[in-house]
Amino acid sequence: MKISRIIAAVLLSVAAASQASDFASLAQKMKEIAAQADLRGADVEVAAPRVGRSVVVQIAAPAPTADRLTRLNQFVVEQLKPFNDAQTSTRLAFTHLSMNAARVVWAAMDIDLSKKGPKNEIEISVRDFEYFYPELPGATPTFKGTATGRTDILRFLSQSQLNVVAPVLDTVIAEFAKPFLSDFGNAITLNVKVTEVRKDPKGNVTGVSFDVNSSVDPSRLPRGVDPRTAIVARLQAKGRADVATGISVEFNGECNPKAKAFEPGQEGLKEIIEKILNRDPQAIAQISGYLKTLNDLAKRITG
Repeated sequence: MKISRIIAAVLLSVAAASQASDFASLAQKMKEIAAQADLRGADVEVAAPRVGRSVVVQIAAPAPTADRLTRLNQFVVEQLKPFNDAQTSTRLAFTHLSMNAARVVWAAMDIDLSKKGPKNEIEISVRDFEYFYPELPGATPTFKGTATGRTDILRFLSQSQLNVVAPVLDTVIAEFAKPFLSDFGNAITLNVKVTEVRKDPKGNVTGVSFDVNSSVDPSRLPRGVDPRTAIVARLQAKGRADVATGISVEFNGECNPKAKAFEPGQEGLKEIIEKILNRDPQAIAQISGYLKTLNDLAKRITG
C-alpha cells in the first residue's frame, strides 16, 4: 500500500463533503472526485510521462544504510520544494530503511501536510508508518501507522448536515470505497461500523468513532483477475472524529506475499527506491505526479 493513498483518501473525503450540498449528494461527490483524481490505478500502475530514456545504474555493493537514508530524504526534500510556500507546508521523512538483496525488509516514515486558503485550512499527519517484511520463511509483509487530520468541518458542512451524516458514516465510507474495490468482486469483504456517536446537551453531533475491517480472498476473485494484482490482503482501522479536535485513525494490515510486486524481476518497493537513488527520470516524473494530485486535492478543501 502506498502512503499517498492514505493521505489521498482523507483529502478526497473532506473535498467531497465540501462540495456536497446535502447528504444525498455526498456519496456521489465522493465517487466523482475519486474518478477525477484517477487514484484507483495509482497503486497498480501509473503511466508517467516519458522524460527521456530511463537509465538505471547497477551498484556493485549496497550503499551503507545511513548514506542511503540521507540520499533518499534529500530527494524527498527536493521533490516537495515546489509545493512549499507561504500557504503550504509539506514534509516526508524516512526514519528507517533496511534492504537486502531481494526486498525492503523494514521502512518507516513520518508525513506532515498543512495548507491554508481563503475558505479553510487543513492539517494531515501520518506518524510511525512502518512496513515490515522479515527475512523468515513464510513471512508476510505487514504495515501499520496512525493518521490524523484537522480542518474546520463546520465551514463546509452545517451542523444539521453533520447530525444526519454521522450516524450513517459507515454507509458513506462503504460507498466511497466501492470504486476502488469493484475489480475484486465478491473476493473482497468490507465491514464498516459506527461504534459511537457523541452529542452535546442540545443533541448536536460532536464526534463519532468507527471500525473498518477488510480482507481479500484470492480464491474468490472474478475470472480474468490475476490474484497477484491484490497487494493488500487485510486491513483494520479504528477511527475517532471530533468537530473540535479533528480525526485520528490507527491502522494496520497485511500485504499479499504472492503479489506480483514481490516476485523476482518485478518492480517493487526496493526497485522504486533504487530508481530514486539513481535519479531515474521516469520515477521522478511519477512521484511528481503523485505530489501534484495531493496538492490539487488539498486546494479543493482550502479554496
